[in-house]
Parts: sequence; structure tokens; C-alpha cells
Amino acid sequence: MNLCTFLSSGISKKLSRIPQTDLSSGQFAHAEKSDGRLIVSAVQRKIRLVTDLSAYMENMEKFVLKSKKRNSDLIVFPEYNFFDIFGFIPFIKPLNFLLKFFQPKNTNKPDSADQNTFMHDIFFMLAQDIEDSMKLLYSRLARKYAIYIYSGTFIVKRRNNLYNCGFLFDRSGRMVLEQMKTHVTPFEEEIGIKCWASLETFLINDVRFAFPICMDASYFEVFRILMDMNTDVAVIPIANNENYDIYRAARGIWARVQETPMYGIKSSLNGWFLGQNFTGKAGIFAPVNLTASQTGVIAISSDPVGDFLVTSLIDPSSIRLYSKSNEYSVQHNFDFETQNFIAYKKYNPNTIKKKRNP
Repeated sequence: MNLCTFLSSGISKKLSRIPQTDLSSGQFAHAEKSDGRLIVSAVQRKIRLVTDLSAYMENMEKFVLKSKKRNSDLIVFPEYNFFDIFGFIPFIKPLNFLLKFFQPKNTNKPDSADQNTFMHDIFFMLAQDIEDSMKLLYSRLARKYAIYIYSGTFIVKRRNNLYNCGFLFDRSGRMVLEQMKTHVTPFEEEIGIKCWASLETFLINDVRFAFPICMDASYFEVFRILMDMNTDVAVIPIANNENYDIYRAARGIWARVQETPMYGIKSSLNGWFLGQNFTGKAGIFAPVNLTASQTGVIAISSDPVGDFLVTSLIDPSSIRLYSKSNEYSVQHNFDFETQNFIAYKKYNPNTIKKKRNP
């Protein structure tokens, strides 16, 4: 038995021990708003290595409960929202501690091809168990608190390929959407994570949400497609393995919602994990002219490290009115766009697979 098989076997056993939770019906009431407005919450949280799923679920439930107390309709968790469970591996906690203090200037890349292969093999062996357990946990939380939950993302396996994928659960705990990352980072490519080729949307109280992932927000085309799919709100979970910098942060969701008018909700993972330092602020964004501060920021956490829950009321009707009067955002020259740019053909809205909404 090799090391990967040994480790994955132990983690799989722990993942099979799903903690129970009280699912008393009517425990947490909700009332749909008739005017299309929604209250949304974005999670910024620190990685905390745990030794069992009960501790992980307890940490996530604290955010859900806090969000519910703020009357949120939707709570959004960050990218790679499962790193905590690697605490199941006996040597990970001390190794994580040592790497934090003795390799503070790590380049954020794996040290070798062997390490890339090791990480790929671990993800490949654990992907199905992680997906099954996380789906069950977030389904139970969504049902218990009668709230829409975007789980953040996990590594999943489809036809022997690995993808970075997030899941949306409705108030009854039913999984209603899965979205995989369409643009991977160099690090993800090195460990064998593949790009997906379609975008999907889902209606929550007649508000159309889309769920691109982290690196996807670096590409204008993604948001142009989402606008052509009548998207009102783009949810972006991130896990940036770099020191926080406002100019780097501004290259993503903030810039995209200025170009293609819609709301942007960014959740963020932070903390040290195997020599890599993750930072980033959770926030809720909109076009500059639609924010009281004239900054494009509706709400944002005060620090790029630590636990925060950012909550705000959003009114998609204002985005729709603004878009109609914004000629730079709504005009197309499809002959130019499709005939002269090979790259754009890949993102042509006419070829995008769309989610059929209930």
C-alpha cells in the first residue's frame, strides 16, 4: 500500500462518519420578498484544520446561524472550502505549523513534480468521498435554517478528470446547481485540475444568480456571457494564495461589475495551508454609480485575514434599469466579435449551456 492509498483510506473512513443535526421543520422560518430584493451574506473565514467532520460542520454552522439572524436569503462560502479536513492526516498540523514559520516567503508553487503528482493522487482518491460528505452536510444546513447555501468549492471527479466545483442548495436542502471553474490557475493546472466549458444560472426569488469561480473573474468574456444570460448577481468564491494587495484585488470582481453591470458577491478563504498564505476580503460590489459611496463597494470586510460575515440588501431592479441606459455595456457587434477573435468564439453566448430554472 503506497502513502496516498494509506492516507486516503483513513480520510475516507472519517468522511463516512457524517454528524447528525436537528432538522425540525419550521424551526427557522422565512418569507420571500415580493419586490425582488434579497439579503445576501458572504463568508470570509480562516482555515482551521480539524480532526473530525463534526468540528468542521460546527464551524460552518456558526456562519449560517449568524447569517440567518441577519435575515439572509443566501449565504456564500469560499473557494476550497474543504482544506480544513486535511487535519484528518496525523502529520499535517505540525507540518503546517513548521511551514508557516520556516517558509514564510514560499513562492506558492509546489516544490517538485513529485509533489504535484502526490497532490493529484490524493485529490483523485478522495474526490468522491469529499463531494458526498460535503453535499450531505450543506444540504442539512440549508434545510435546517431554511436558507439558500452556496457551499463554496471542492475538488470533484467526473469521468476520471478533476474539477474545481461549487454547489447551490435551496431552502429545502435540495442541490439545485453545480458550477465548475472555467479558468484554472497555473498551480491548479500543474496538479491536474481541468477547465469546464459552460456556465449556468439559477433563479432565487426571480433574481438570476451565476456562480463563476475565482480566476473566472479575471476574464471580461465570462461576465459578458453572464450579462447576455440576464444575470443579476455573480457569486465569486475565492482562495488567493498570495499576500493581499488592493490593486490585485481590484482586478477581479470589482472591475468586472463595472464593465458588465450586475452585483458581485465575493467570499474568501484565508490562512496558512502547507506553506501557502491565503488572503482576501469578502465583499459585495456594484457599479460605482449605484453605490452610495461612489466606490463600487456596498460592503467589505475590514481585514484580509480572519473571520467575517459581510451582509447587505441588494435590489436587482436598480441594476436592470442602469443596464438599459448604459450603452457601453449593452451594445454588441457580433460580426466583429465572432469573426475576428478566436478566443471569443469559445465564449460565444449562443453556445453556452444554460441551466433550466424551475
